[in-house]
Amino acid sequence: MRDKFWLKNILAENEFYIEQKKLDVLDNYCKLLIEKNQEVNLISSKSEFNIWEEHILHTLSFLFKVKIRENAKILDLGTGGGLPGIPLKIIFPNLKVTLMDSTQKKIIADKEIINKLKLNDINTISGRAEELKLLPEMKENYDYVISRAVGKLDNIFKLSIPFLKKEYFHESQGILPTGAILVLKGGDISEEIKRVKNSKKLSSFNVIDINFKGRETLLNPDKKIVIMYNENNKEII
Repeated sequence: MRDKFWLKNILAENEFYIEQKKLDVLDNYCKLLIEKNQEVNLISSKSEFNIWEEHILHTLSFLFKVKIRENAKILDLGTGGGLPGIPLKIIFPNLKVTLMDSTQKKIIADKEIINKLKLNDINTISGRAEELKLLPEMKENYDYVISRAVGKLDNIFKLSIPFLKKEYFHESQGILPTGAILVLKGGDISEEIKRVKNSKKLSSFNVIDINFKGRETLLNPDKKIVIMYNENNKEII
């Protein structure tokens, strides 16, 4: 059975350990997400029965391969039901997260979930990225933009650039430099890769297959993390 104990075991197999308190909050999040999904289309109804694999593990498993700054400012572009922003906030409480979605009903539902989970330093905003990028509190204000299943890579890249800080920190100890656009993907994305690589603003591009212990037991094991950088970012020493 896929539940919080299943998740804990998968994470532990891959030397990613989570406190029981955080695991319980994730469990509450899953229950609230399914509850709200009866009112607002936040996730596919078919995925509710497999929420721990399809949504929670998919959101977190890229952390087996990539380390992010635990006090970073993150924009979750096209968040839907708060994925991946809410689980990341639960795991890393020092993150400052903004959930953004063009559908106001989804953002209202996310805000209710956040309030019930009593999470701090996590904001919500509804609107189109093309318009929100002009707001002073949004423009060039984030260390990372992260997105999951909201569109093609070339479009996500174009939409994300205005929200990233111009300066970035190149960190040691395997931590991903800030200024990155991270996209969680599944399936064949070869055509998307060809299109995004034609962008003149793309300075760095990496696709990492998310292979890990226990992956062979999953119903949908083919998952990837795509990491993109904009050429205009300047490194701070």
